[in-house]
Amino acid sequence: MIEKQRRQRRLHLTGIAYVWLIFMNSYIGRLTSKTPPEPEVIFAITAGLGFLALALRVAAWVARRRARSQAVVR
Repeated sequence: MIEKQRRQRRLHLTGIAYVWLIFMNSYIGRLTSKTPPEPEVIFAITAGLGFLALALRVAAWVARRRARSQAVVR
């Protein structure tokens, strides 16, 4: 049962990362194009929010790993 949960978690995280990459590729590509269809500010804000979401996920992952490693040491 635990192995199934690990596989599901890994699949979910891989899917989330893939979707994130697709959106970021779109936002950055439109931001760097010479004639974007909308104002560049929109793509700059959405790309910034995308990177903020990535930073929050990484920070949560680091905090979880630190808590787990400190629990093992005690």
